[in-house]
Amino acid sequence: MPGQSSGVVTIPFVTIPNLPETFKTYSAEYTVQKGDCLSILISTRFGPYGAEPYKQGIKLFKLINPDIKDLNRIYAGQDILIPDPAIQKQPWYQSLFDRLANNQNLTDFDRTIKTYK
Repeated sequence: MPGQSSGVVTIPFVTIPNLPETFKTYSAEYTVQKGDCLSILISTRFGPYGAEPYKQGIKLFKLINPDIKDLNRIYAGQDILIPDPAIQKQPWYQSLFDRLANNQNLTDFDRTIKTYK
């Protein structure tokens, strides 16, 4: 590159040691109301059902709510954590999904949820 004095390139590397805990800092507590369903809660924050940001929002939800095994069953009065879309502005955000897709120990990302209309 012009102005470069050596052939050495420094590439910054960010390590996030505890992904679920990090994601919890980018979430909000929410008490499920009668008539709520997860697909609507996530789509209002991350975008339309099926879009990539929506899918990422679902993955984040699964990480920060590991006790919810069936995403189709949330109940009125239940306290959950909803991911904050502000996390998308973090410079490391998109690279996390490459890491998550390759890490089988975090959660099962192949589960799907139903959309209620």
